Amino acid sequence: MKFQEDVSLVSQLFYYGMSTLLGRQTLGEEYCDLVQVDGNRIIPSSTVQRCLLVFWQLLVPYLCSKLSVHIDRFLRPRAQTLQGKESIKEETRKALASWLPRVKGLLNVLQRVHVAVFYFYGVYYHIPKRLVNIKYVRVAEMLA
Repeated sequence: MKFQEDVSLVSQLFYYGMSTLLGRQTLGEEYCDLVQVDGNRIIPSSTVQRCLLVFWQLLVPYLCSKLSVHIDRFLRPRAQTLQGKESIKEETRKALASWLPRVKGLLNVLQRVHVAVFYFYGVYYHIPKRLVNIKYVRVAEMLA
């Protein structure tokens, strides 16, 4: 389906907009009786933190996937233009094409390190939650 990724983004933005951005629990957080808090203090996360969380969690992966399609298209060998010149030299195209798998490999290693941190601390947070310093606490702990 041509617009599946776009429709998914809009639906997730709507869902997180109605829950996380408004400072309410998502369905999973409500089921587990968890609340998002500022990682340094046990107070509800700020509006800025919640906006950054939604940005990192939804928009960054979406933009990266769209950008990777354009980069792949840009790096494909092309026929020369009518004037006999290419928009980018073939050596530059090959160099960029060799770096792309390295960057993807680095991101894969970072994801594995992130999972390893889970084993040390016993708490799994998505990378965006780590970036904006949002943690979970049980509602009972907030009230105590």
